[in-house]
Amino acid sequence: MKKIILVVAILLAWALPIVSLAITNDNNSEQEPTVIKRQNGDLVAVFNSDGETRSPALYGSISKDDGKSWSGPYFILKSWDDSDLIENVNGELVLLAISDISGDGLVTLTSKDGLAWENKRKVTPTSINQEVGSIIQARDGYYYVSFSPSTSPPPAHVYVTRSRDLINWEVPVQVSEGNEAEIDSSLLQASDGTFYLAYNHYIKNQSNFSGVGHEIVIASSSDWKTWKTAHVVNTGGAGSSAMGINLKEISGRVTLFYDVYSTFYYVYLSQGVWSLPKILVQTGIRTADTILLSNGSLGLVYKYSYTDGRNGGSDILFLNLGKLDFSLSSLPPPPPPLPTESLILKLQEQIKALQEQVSKLQVEVSSTKTELEAVKTELKFTKALRLGTTGDEVKQLQEFLKQFPDIYPQGLITGYFGPLTEAAVRKFQEKQGIESIGVV
Repeated sequence: MKKIILVVAILLAWALPIVSLAITNDNNSEQEPTVIKRQNGDLVAVFNSDGETRSPALYGSISKDDGKSWSGPYFILKSWDDSDLIENVNGELVLLAISDISGDGLVTLTSKDGLAWENKRKVTPTSINQEVGSIIQARDGYYYVSFSPSTSPPPAHVYVTRSRDLINWEVPVQVSEGNEAEIDSSLLQASDGTFYLAYNHYIKNQSNFSGVGHEIVIASSSDWKTWKTAHVVNTGGAGSSAMGINLKEISGRVTLFYDVYSTFYYVYLSQGVWSLPKILVQTGIRTADTILLSNGSLGLVYKYSYTDGRNGGSDILFLNLGKLDFSLSSLPPPPPPLPTESLILKLQEQIKALQEQVSKLQVEVSSTKTELEAVKTELKFTKALRLGTTGDEVKQLQEFLKQFPDIYPQGLITGYFGPLTEAAVRKFQEKQGIESIGVV
C-alpha cells in the first residue's frame, strides 16, 4: 500500500501543491538520504535510521515504479552519518559509508540486488575520523572518492582518491586550501570529461565548524589532480550552512543542488556561465538527494522534520518535482553598457595615446633616414678601413662620426683608425642594424 504524506509547501518552479510519498513512516528518526536510479529502472534509497526500534545504522528502500511506492526499510550496515551510492558499469551497486562500529572509517560495500550487501572494503587512505563525501565511477573505469576529516577544530580539507578495484587506493589529492573547514563534498564527471567537485566552505576559522559565514565552492579539474575554483555560491552568514550538496548533470548542464534553512536551491552551468541560485522548493527540506525519473522529471528524496516530534522527529520522503527550468532568466545579467559620454571620453583618450605613439615612430624613422643619407653622400672610400689604418679617408670617417656624440663622444680627427674609432664604428653599425664588426 502506498504511504502518502501531505506536506504544506510551496513549489516555486511550478506553483503546485506538493504531495510527498513516505519512504519511511515509523517511530525512528531518519536522515542523510542518498538515492540512485538503476539501469533496470529501480530507484534505490539509502539513509540513516535510529530511534525506538533501531540502533544507528544504514537502511535501504527500493521503488520499482518511479517512486510511487517503496519497500519497507531493510538493514545494510551499522553506521551513522553520510553515505553515497552508485551503480557501476557492470550493473553492481557500490555504497560508500562510514563503518563506525568496526572502526574501519570509510568503507565500500557492493550489492547485485540492493538487498544483500557484501565485500566490505576499507578505503585505505582514510581513517576512522574521516567523513563521506561522494563516490563516482569515471570514464577511465576508476572509482573516485571525495572525503574530508570530521575532526574539530579546523582546518579540515577536502581530498580525492581513486581505485581501479576498490581495494588499492592511490595517495589522496588535497583539493581545498586554507585554515578553515571544508566538508560535505560531491563529485561529478561531466559528459565532456571534466571533473567537478562541490564542497561546503566555512568562511572563518573558529574553534568548531560554526563559522561566521558559509559558501559552496565548485572546483573543476581535467585530470583529477590539479583543481581550480570554477564558481562560488554564497549561502549566507552564520547558521546558514548548506546541506544536501549534490552535483548532477541534467539535460547536458552541470547542476548543483543544495538546501539552506529548509529551502531547496539549484545552480547550473550554461555555455560557460553559472546561473543565479534558483529556489526550487520551500518546505522543511533538509539533506536531500536528486535523481532523474523515466519521464525526465526530477525526483527528490529528503529528510522531513516534524514540528510536533511525531515519528521519531523525522522521516524520509519522496517528491516528484517535474522538469527543471533552465530558462535564460536564471542567468546573471550582462554588465551594463558604459554611458555614452563616458565611452566617448575613453575612446578619445585611446586615440590620443595612439597618435602620440605614431608621432614618436615617425620621428625615429625620419632620423634613421637622415643618418643613412648622410652615410651615402659623405662616405666614399677607396679601401677598407679598419684598426691601424691611417690617411685622409680615416679623417673623413671621423668627421662623420663626430656628428653623433652618443656614438663618438671624443670627436677626435686624427687620421688614425684607433680603438676609439673602431668602437664608434661598431656602435654606429649596431644602431643601424648592421653586423657590428668595426670595419668600414
